[in-house]
Amino acid sequence: MILSPESKKALEVVIEGMENKNFNLIIRGHTDGEKPESDVYSSNWELSAARAATCLRYILSHSDIPSRRMKAVGYASAKPILPSTTDANRRENRRVEFFYMPVGRSKW
Repeated sequence: MILSPESKKALEVVIEGMENKNFNLIIRGHTDGEKPESDVYSSNWELSAARAATCLRYILSHSDIPSRRMKAVGYASAKPILPSTTDANRRENRRVEFFYMPVGRSKW
């Protein structure tokens, strides 16, 4: 999966935040529920996990943040922010979210 220049800029902001604060990071990948158009991903679960993992890989390769402070999760289309009834809504549902959790929290 190839990151756009805009995605890389956003990930640099994530890296800066992780370097300056003592938080763990959960990277959540999402899809729109439509069958993936690529032969690489046979399901939305794989596609959403790949989105999250691509972001995680970028952060690990462009920072000294320990891998134990991050995890990637794929949600497929299980958590849409909008009904996937229009092209605009489907674009919104194809996303990656970043959740910062305090270090020391027992379940993150």
